Amino acid sequence: MKFVVEFKNQKSWGFGEIDVEQLNKELVNIQNDGITVISVTPIFSFMGAVHSYSLLLEDNKT
Repeated sequence: MKFVVEFKNQKSWGFGEIDVEQLNKELVNIQNDGITVISVTPIFSFMGAVHSYSLLLEDNKT
């Protein structure tokens, strides 16, 4: 089964850039759970800044 998750943890509350270090930690945890990461796509705000990331994941167990 494939599913999409949005990652939008920011370094500072409410504003600032996305915490890429935290995203990488989450991706390692996801892969350790046996879930395959198919793609990681940035989602941009109207002004062109990265607002969040869309993760396409696949779980082969279900």
